[in-house]
Amino acid sequence: MKSMAELGFVKALTPVLDAPDPTELARFYAEFLGWEISEHSDPTWAMLVPPGKKRSFLSIQLEPLYVAPTWPSAAEHQ
Repeated sequence: MKSMAELGFVKALTPVLDAPDPTELARFYAEFLGWEISEHSDPTWAMLVPPGKKRSFLSIQLEPLYVAPTWPSAAEHQ
């Protein structure tokens, strides 16, 4: 049986965040973390990489129907 790499798949474990504007959120996290936005990013997918390390990254994908969470929920008063 062939490995994922032999089949052309890339094995990567990374957190992926949803956002209505991946580029905008990527700019925020890049400044906050001191990371760089990957040149492979586009308007639907952004990747952030730490300086000097190209294997750890944070990804942000386009989700046009994203609704930001609220806290506390108006329906559940404490």
